[in-house]
Amino acid sequence: PLARGKCAYKMLQYGAAGLPVVATPLGANAQVGAELGVAFADGDEAWTDAVMGLLSAGAAERAAVGTQARGQTQRSYSYDAWQDAWLAAVGEVD
Repeated sequence: PLARGKCAYKMLQYGAAGLPVVATPLGANAQVGAELGVAFADGDEAWTDAVMGLLSAGAAERAAVGTQARGQTQRSYSYDAWQDAWLAAVGEVD
């Protein structure tokens, strides 16, 4: 039950760093992971398959997955992406 409340923070950190990610599709991970192009794994065999799939992929393919994740992280989850909403929330909108 505790795992169902997972936060996507680690996934966003790895995505921002341009790294390919494997994650469990629980909690916020499901939505954020779908946006970032994350490889989802649920269960031991699925995790092994997902990690081995990344390891056996070529460097260019891993880099492309990481680049996609970085771009989406910047577009949807960066400070720049949320600046207007944050300023509005604290009453700093001109």
